[in-house]
Amino acid sequence: MRTRIYMSFLSCFTIWGCTESSKLKLAPQTIFEKENLQVIMSGFNKRKNTSTILYGNSIGGNFGANKIKSLVPGQIFKLVTWGQKPNPYWFGGNINDGILTIETVKISGEENGYVFTEYLAKNNKGDIIHKNNAERLATIKLISDRKPSAFP
Repeated sequence: MRTRIYMSFLSCFTIWGCTESSKLKLAPQTIFEKENLQVIMSGFNKRKNTSTILYGNSIGGNFGANKIKSLVPGQIFKLVTWGQKPNPYWFGGNINDGILTIETVKISGEENGYVFTEYLAKNNKGDIIHKNNAERLATIKLISDRKPSAFP
């Protein structure tokens, strides 16, 4: 009798286990095509629930390190900001949601001790955002004050 009960439970679990599709579903993420740029530093803003990564070209990547101490012509920086959302597979953790903004700063030249910069900000749809001068200067100052992350 025990054997019959055991076999009936075993067959029920086998049937239930075989009928359910258990394919792993990855969380959708928005990937930034970094266009031959390297990561300089990253950060999080818990109040705004965002994460940012600062990318730079080969000249910009050396900025802040011992190699280059100031802004020089030819440097390109991109500050990419993502929204964050709860990670469905890890309690208490967050993952990147969609890209909110991509801010590009290009150092175009220097004359009489003044550095000329080109600034462009785009939102997640690719539309150009017209930020006021204080926000532009704050972004350029944030980039110029950053120390690169140390990678082993």
